[in-house]
Amino acid sequence: MQATRAEVKLVGRRLNEELKSQDAHSVGICRVRSRLHEQCFDEIIRQVTITCAARGTLLNRIHEEIRRRIKNYETLYESANAYGLRSCLRGGGRKDDMLSRIKVLEKTNLELEVKIEQEMQQRALVQKSFEASYETIIADHEAYKASEKDRYNALMHTYTEKIKVASFDKTKTKTKLRPISSSGPTVIKE
Repeated sequence: MQATRAEVKLVGRRLNEELKSQDAHSVGICRVRSRLHEQCFDEIIRQVTITCAARGTLLNRIHEEIRRRIKNYETLYESANAYGLRSCLRGGGRKDDMLSRIKVLEKTNLELEVKIEQEMQQRALVQKSFEASYETIIADHEAYKASEKDRYNALMHTYTEKIKVASFDKTKTKTKLRPISSSGPTVIKE
């Protein structure tokens, strides 16, 4: 005896009524919904088995494989949820550690920025002092060069004056040697 269209519709209607009456969730993993769908599938397999035993046996094997896969997926899902919960709990402790580390690093960063600012101010003062002393050294050096140049010019002036006087005296005086006595020559100036 083959299952009629009316029997299939009746099974579908009963499934929908049971889902509503037992408040099965339409989203996520719901044990009630899974149980009702399995019962419906078992009923369909029963109806197919009445018509053709080989086809019913094959559907039953497929149904068992689907049950095993669903069971594995449920285990995996529960394991993932447990892992997520453990990670979240462990992460909470690490979060506090990280927040305290962030505070320490921010404080260190501020201290280093203040130190950099102080060093920059110190550098500016040293630079200003260096520039002032450099200008003083340059001015002293220029003054020293000028005084040495003046001293050199004065020495040269004195030397040239002595040379002029000496050459003037040479042209003015002529020396003649004449023998006057047996003691030696006598110099006569004109």
